[in-house]
Amino acid sequence: MTLYSELGEDGWEVRRVEEFRDGTTGWADGHGNSARTFLAEVPFGDPAEVAAREEFTLFLIGRREFEAVWERARRGAPRAG
Repeated sequence: MTLYSELGEDGWEVRRVEEFRDGTTGWADGHGNSARTFLAEVPFGDPAEVAAREEFTLFLIGRREFEAVWERARRGAPRAG
């Protein structure tokens, strides 16, 4: 699974997109969510600490790329490729 998170200044998730291995996507924000995707119940840690965990590979992306992923998930469109 690929997880995209938009974080607020306080480290809490504002929006989340999950891309599953079968190509489907899920989304969540403070106003709603798709069937199996929810915002985290705890704030994210320091990005360096998250990146140091073996089960994660951390990439920082720009607003434009996140918005494209968000819009695709909200439309329920499968990821490309």
